[in-house]
Amino acid sequence: MPLNSPEKIVSLYLRLNGFFLMQHFTVFFTKRARHTDVLAVRLSNAEERIGDSILEKDTRFLNELGSPAVDICLVAEIKGSRHRELDQEAIDQVRRISEYAGHMFGTTSRIRKVLFRTQTSCIFTSNGVTQISIQHCVKWILDRLADAQRLANRAETYSKLGSWAWSEDFLSDLLYLARAGVSFTSHHNCSVASEAAVSSRSRL
Repeated sequence: MPLNSPEKIVSLYLRLNGFFLMQHFTVFFTKRARHTDVLAVRLSNAEERIGDSILEKDTRFLNELGSPAVDICLVAEIKGSRHRELDQEAIDQVRRISEYAGHMFGTTSRIRKVLFRTQTSCIFTSNGVTQISIQHCVKWILDRLADAQRLANRAETYSKLGSWAWSEDFLSDLLYLARAGVSFTSHHNCSVASEAAVSSRSRL
């Protein structure tokens, strides 16, 4: 099944943060087969380089999940819809799927449950589910690509950008747009909401 646009954005965001992905993973915890949007694994202290320079990670997100210094296994649901009534359904689903997927990950560290969605505070965790806005992912990706472009220019090499273009379709599209003159810049100013603040807003 082809990925939709929100799924492409989130998959690229996770990929650039060092996760290995399996999209649309089929699960059988109900009477009919369903799929989860993403299963992902990130090994401890993973990093990506251009020459001797280490590329940026979204440490805010990784710290919200626990620590970049430990293995991270996550189950993610991606909701690009703006219908808020779907949010609780998605949260319930990511919890159910994480219980099922836990057997797939074996005895490794606990499963992180993540919901990517529109119209939310950038990153927060409530009742064991980390929520992150897709808008935050887009802004971070643009900043990351701009940083990679600067490093490639300084190192006088495009090998890393070239390998990305060959291996990942959506990233290849973004790199083509950059070569066509689209500027990879953004005003990335995203605050982290506390769980208390989120709970307070949900009661309004």
